[in-house]
Amino acid sequence: MERPLLLDLTSALAVFFLWLLARQFYLLYDLSPGEATAQLAVVGALFAWAYLMPGSSPAQAERRARSRLRPLGAQWPWAVLAALSIAVCLTLLVEFYARALPPDAAEDSYVAYLARPYGIVPVIVGAAVVGPLVSEVIFRGWVQGRLTRGYGPEVAITNAAALYAVANLYPWFLPVYFVLGLLAGYSVYLTRSVWSAVMISVAFHGSLFLADAFLGDPDLPTSVLATPAGQRVAVSAVFAAAMLTVFVFSRQRRLHDASPDDEPPDERSAARPD
Repeated sequence: MERPLLLDLTSALAVFFLWLLARQFYLLYDLSPGEATAQLAVVGALFAWAYLMPGSSPAQAERRARSRLRPLGAQWPWAVLAALSIAVCLTLLVEFYARALPPDAAEDSYVAYLARPYGIVPVIVGAAVVGPLVSEVIFRGWVQGRLTRGYGPEVAITNAAALYAVANLYPWFLPVYFVLGLLAGYSVYLTRSVWSAVMISVAFHGSLFLADAFLGDPDLPTSVLATPAGQRVAVSAVFAAAMLTVFVFSRQRRLHDASPDDEPPDERSAARPD
């Protein structure tokens, strides 16, 4: 018997908020970059061990099934291409967004930590490696999968994206995370695998760090977006990446429609009573 929806959503959010606390642990206790990186890696490994690794117990099989860990199969080349095109498109849109509506200044403790030698390493590990794995399994696996079974894919994708955006507790980034959630959710619907969403999130968050390094602060005259020529190039890149994403999604939709299997086999078997 399936658990009540409210219980499923509450447990998913509880795990996610524990992750948010773990991601701030090294700032709260002023760990060195090496210690912070190790701490985040351990948290990621524990999450993977508890929810992603195969196991013989029924509880482990049920957790793995809920996580939608289906192999991408023939979808994987298109999933990689979608992740790259979405990352380019969204990252450049974020740069324009930041120029039009600058975000609040980062906390002094965060800025000071980044100024340390190798201080950027745990930040990247938390935001672009472990974070995408945890958040996508929770929101695109547990939440979206549960809502899909009850209300259909459209409602599930939209509501999981909204919950993901709000749960990150970053008001300025809320519209960005909502769009990211919609794209990642649709990708999971097309591929029937959470790995496509993980790749999208990793590529996007990694691209943000690259944009900071190579494009510069979007609010400064030194930014690439500060010149009309740079803005024209960026707009062209956004348009090209968006068109590529539409094309890739259309190819993925064909593969999706060619296979009527709407749920991973392990999820169906886990949901079937013994």
